[in-house]
Parts: sequence; structure tokens; C-alpha cells
Amino acid sequence: MLFQNSERFERATLDVPEEKEEQSAIPWYNVPEENMATSEDFIEFISEQITGAGAIRPRKMFGEYMVYVDDKPLLLVCDNTVYIKKHDAVAALLADAETGAPYSGAKEHYILDIEDRDLALAVIAALLPVVPVPVKKERKKKTGEADR
Repeated sequence: MLFQNSERFERATLDVPEEKEEQSAIPWYNVPEENMATSEDFIEFISEQITGAGAIRPRKMFGEYMVYVDDKPLLLVCDNTVYIKKHDAVAALLADAETGAPYSGAKEHYILDIEDRDLALAVIAALLPVVPVPVKKERKKKTGEADR
């Protein structure tokens, strides 16, 4: 606040162009419900809906979830919406499904109607044979680190 009353500060603020896009006036701690992270209750509901498809393991990542079935990442859950990566194996099953991006900058995914249990199980059954189990990458040793 040291320079606020000075003539130098006033000149500097006059030359600043206005932003073209308006930023949200909503503080980060008061974001509306539709922009909130996925709830644990919704993850439990998804797990119940796909029971019998295989070993189900939801994993929390950055406030959202990846649901693994038989150790394969099949369902991406963001903002209480289930996304399926576009794949030829499910193209026919999800031809009429809505599409959308799970987060800014992401490729378009199918949006799975998780309330339709038969469809959800059919999609998982179609993806299980074609989606690989992720391989853990080995960490590189730091230079100068001796083998023990």
C-alpha cells in the first residue's frame, strides 16, 4: 500500500489494459457444487453398480478418481460424471452417449450413464480384453548414487 497514493502508482495503473475475459468473482473456497470434486458417495454408488465386473479399486487422483477393474484403468470420474476414453471396442455400445471433456485440455470422452447397470457392465466387459494393465516405470537412479 506504500505507493497507492503516489502519482507514479496512478500512472502505472492507467496503462494496464483490461482483461478480455472476466474472471469468476467466486472465491476458491466458495465454488458452486457443480464444480466440486467427485464425492465418495458417488464412488460407492459406481462400485455398487459395477459389482461383478471384476476386482474394483477406485483411486483418488487430484480430487477426482480413476476406477480400476482387474487393475485396468477403465472409468475416469470427474465432477460426479463417469467418463470412458473413446475406444473402438465401445464405439457401438456408446454410439448414442453424450460426450465431453473430463477436465480442461482433455480429449473428448464418452459420458457413461452409470445408472444403467447393464450398459455399464457391457462397456466394462468390452474394455477388459483390450485395455492393458499399466506398467510401473522404474525410477532412474541419481548420478553418483552407488548400488547397494
